[in-house]
Amino acid sequence: MDSLTLLAIFVIGTLLLAATKNERFFIVFMIRTRYFLNAIDRIASIAPWLWIFLADLAVVFSFGGLGGAYLSKKGSRKNLDIIFYFIGVLCILIWYKNPLLAAALLLALHLIVVRLRALKNAALDFLFSSAVVGLSFFGVLMLALSIFTAPGTSKSPNELIYIFSVADGMMGPAAIIIVSLLSQGYSIVFDHSTMPGISPLLPGTQEGKVGFQFPGYDIFVPIVFGVIALIVTLFAHEFAHGVLARVYKMKLKSTGILTFGIMPIGAFVEPDDEDMKKHGTLEKMHVFAAGSFSNMIVSFIAVAAIIAMMASPSHFATEAGVLVLNTTEGYPAWGALNSSTVILEVNGIETATTREFQQAMSGVKPGENVTLMTDGGVVGITTVANPEDNSSSFIGIIFAQQYAPGFMLVLIGWILFFNFNIALANLLPLPVFDGWRMLGELAKTLTATQASADRIAKWVVTATILIVLINVYPLFEGLFSAL
Repeated sequence: MDSLTLLAIFVIGTLLLAATKNERFFIVFMIRTRYFLNAIDRIASIAPWLWIFLADLAVVFSFGGLGGAYLSKKGSRKNLDIIFYFIGVLCILIWYKNPLLAAALLLALHLIVVRLRALKNAALDFLFSSAVVGLSFFGVLMLALSIFTAPGTSKSPNELIYIFSVADGMMGPAAIIIVSLLSQGYSIVFDHSTMPGISPLLPGTQEGKVGFQFPGYDIFVPIVFGVIALIVTLFAHEFAHGVLARVYKMKLKSTGILTFGIMPIGAFVEPDDEDMKKHGTLEKMHVFAAGSFSNMIVSFIAVAAIIAMMASPSHFATEAGVLVLNTTEGYPAWGALNSSTVILEVNGIETATTREFQQAMSGVKPGENVTLMTDGGVVGITTVANPEDNSSSFIGIIFAQQYAPGFMLVLIGWILFFNFNIALANLLPLPVFDGWRMLGELAKTLTATQASADRIAKWVVTATILIVLINVYPLFEGLFSAL
């Protein structure tokens, strides 16, 4: 199916949708329903204390140390203590394998939590939250680095990993995204990078297949995987908002989906704004935080499912080979291999596992040509010197599985991709995002006056918008060049 056929389907479908009574703004449609409201009520009535605890955990996930200080100020002491124990134990398990040392640290953790409970000091709660969240996050990053780093490259932490860990510990994932966008923005402004830091999900085609693309990135999502993953992501996000709203007896008008033409771009649970204004800041914060946290929970479930599937590859794999997750800009594989490509042979040598791939590449010197047999055909690449070892060759790929995934494994991979990225992006302090609303509640609680809170929120949002505009500039530059 070519681009013209795709465009025709989009236009005809949009015209048919415009003929309905659904509310629309130009070609953005709000398709409302009340079918899911009863289900939301039933789930909200199951163990409301559990939903409130998870919402408190979501606040700490969203804002790190600032989230801990917020809960301390709002009097959520019991749940905050449990969160301290939970993250503290996780941190100890990640970093310390010696049983005696781990036991001593567990005792120290208990004594610290008891002391913090007695002091009820938001500043101290901020410091302890920042420390345990940051250390846990650093441990997770190092684990991911050891698994997904391309062969021959260093697995030692660089300064960016330290910055990310401190940023997440003190202010949550939104700070990590802003640091990343600042780094890419610097490359765009001073190094003239053509890679955008932010790219929208748009319909597109690749090799005759219909799907979704991110302009400026070598990422293509086949239509079936994209639609299912998007539905799961939006459903989890908005359903969580609705459940927390009903836990606090907030009125809901409707649920529904938001579309650009016939393409789903969002989902919503529509609360009664006047009724929501009657509720306290903690209750509103819980509702706002639930969406991204639910997406992150789905991400964790997807990771667990992928690990389980990888443990039994015969049930989920289609053929042996190395799965390419992504390629590195500036290296030979960039533009030559797509994400989700499976490398089956290197110079005629079968590469059923990552070890076999490394062994095959070890016989190739920098500057030599290498022939890769992939699931999409034969690809020829000229190698370069490894940045960590000039005597070995390098092409710049990041791979994960040691076999080509079947349908379910690929689908769960895209569900992980969508949920993880939506969970992080939604925390940005931008208008219409939950992060913007949460920032307002946080600022009101942690500052002395409403005027101070408004001023902080204004400057943070303005700075974030400026950073985002710099990061999307390459997209506009490319569009203007094409025109």
